[in-house]
Amino acid sequence: MSMFLQKTTMAAENYELRDQDGKTIHGLMTLNGLPLPTFSSSPEDRADHLQAVREWKLRDDDIILCTLPKCGTHWLKEITTLLLSGKSEMVVHSNPGSLIEAFPIDRLDEFPSPRVLCTHLPLEMLPKPIMQNKNKVVIVMRNPKDAVVSYYHHLRNMKIFDYDGQFKFFMEWFLEGKLKEYERFANDKSDQCIIIYYENLKTNGMGEIKRLARFLGANDTDDFCQAVFDACRIENVKEKRAQPKDVQEIMWKTGGSFYRKGIIGDWKTHLTVAQNEQFESIIAEKMKGSNIKFRFD
Repeated sequence: MSMFLQKTTMAAENYELRDQDGKTIHGLMTLNGLPLPTFSSSPEDRADHLQAVREWKLRDDDIILCTLPKCGTHWLKEITTLLLSGKSEMVVHSNPGSLIEAFPIDRLDEFPSPRVLCTHLPLEMLPKPIMQNKNKVVIVMRNPKDAVVSYYHHLRNMKIFDYDGQFKFFMEWFLEGKLKEYERFANDKSDQCIIIYYENLKTNGMGEIKRLARFLGANDTDDFCQAVFDACRIENVKEKRAQPKDVQEIMWKTGGSFYRKGIIGDWKTHLTVAQNEQFESIIAEKMKGSNIKFRFD
């Protein structure tokens, strides 16, 4: 959900997204009209942080991983981290968060290079060095039908959002968002960016990882890329990145997690025929002139 920000001073306000049944998504704010999570901060503190993010001096070897929510952020972070490390085995530890809109910059600055920095922010809110061709950017695209289903469950299960509304209303809100702004950036800066499709990574893992490895300047041999793919299978990521029980209980309702199914085609169990037709009509209109080809199988 994005609009281009024109103001130097960011106007921050509390915000509750209420659906037609009166059900509310909590834990939100608006920044110059753009709905964003507060991450348990005040809108003013979050606005100050995001302004600092814009001015943040990145390292030249930082990799920026850009996704919409629930489009493979954690999965691609693990893959990219292993490719950069030259190792094909995930280390069992509590994976430090690196969502730049959520974590303090001084904490992110403690991470060793090369850092894989994740974000769901719109293009115009990213650190300025990215727009100056100083960092490689990995953009992950996912079939929006699966993305909306996964995002819906995420907001229902995460305590901070505490949403218990119907899927049909959430889908209408989701469809108001923009999908093409990162494509334009990637087309303008093709040497700096790569687009990875979630579905291609699921069905042609080694091929996509080899393509990503070449983009990163990492080892792209068949054996190594296959080993990275095997190490980062969703079942392995769920096991080795499981949150401690006390953290799990603070953040999630029973059964909730950052990692849900991670499959292709789960939308078929959620969208009615009418909703599917509505979805395809709106997506077709929004994606006019785009070269993005989503896979809905």
